[in-house]
Amino acid sequence: MGILLGSTFGALLKFYLSEDELLSWGWRIPFWCSFFCAAIGMYLRSNVDEPEEFANLQDRGDVSRQPISEALREYPIQIFLLSMCLGTASVVFYVYFVWLPVYLTDMIDEPIGNALIINSIALAGYSLFFPIAGFMSDKVLDRANLIVMGAVGITILAVPGFYVLRAGDWHSIIAVQLLIGLLQCMMTASIPAWVVESFPTRVRYSAVAIGYNFCQAIFGGLAPLIATLLTDHDNSNLAAGYFVAAVGLLSTLCLATSGIWNVYYYRNTEELKKSDIFQTEEALTSESDKLLP
Repeated sequence: MGILLGSTFGALLKFYLSEDELLSWGWRIPFWCSFFCAAIGMYLRSNVDEPEEFANLQDRGDVSRQPISEALREYPIQIFLLSMCLGTASVVFYVYFVWLPVYLTDMIDEPIGNALIINSIALAGYSLFFPIAGFMSDKVLDRANLIVMGAVGITILAVPGFYVLRAGDWHSIIAVQLLIGLLQCMMTASIPAWVVESFPTRVRYSAVAIGYNFCQAIFGGLAPLIATLLTDHDNSNLAAGYFVAAVGLLSTLCLATSGIWNVYYYRNTEELKKSDIFQTEEALTSESDKLLP
């Protein structure tokens, strides 16, 4: 929603202000407005209760004194795989919904002047996909399978998608953004619960934060720069699509590796058997067995 607001705000500023006004003072307006969003975020963070599992750890005095070093020492492979698996979702979002207006405005043969409006329409539709994908993740399909389906779909459609985008037809652009956005939502709506289930409560917050922020900094932060450099040196304007496809393939392989690691190592260690994840799964299995005839 934040990116949708930003894209819509940018479209409105470009519509109502001249280029000189936009460059001299208009660009500051979104930054001033962002203080309100920051205040809301700080209020929410300061008024959210700790999860019950973490509160129980606090009551038992079992909270890690050095969660960052413990997470890196005990779960380095899981954190690395988490970062790689998140790579596709991050790159897709930054390429298709942050960098794409620049591509459509400055890098194709027939530039589009209303690229931010097109992007805002696509983002609005993209936002509607989240609750649907979240429902599928919780009730219909296994989370890991849904993430893999999204990564595979993005890998297959990334290059054909840019073949359509470079034509410059706004109907087709929105259709491509919505299709890629749906596949990305299949990953993004499933990933929060999936990563939470991948680490014990004792180091969960730190482990997820390290993997997520590393991924966002490397994949998401550099994605527009890499896409721009590749496009500048590619006459076909398809290089960004190949970049997204390559990252999608990498994430798919890491997702497969992550599953193998969980089955053959992570879920069989004595440490995990003592952790809250294993105990919760055992309790749920036991309760389910009691309900069976």
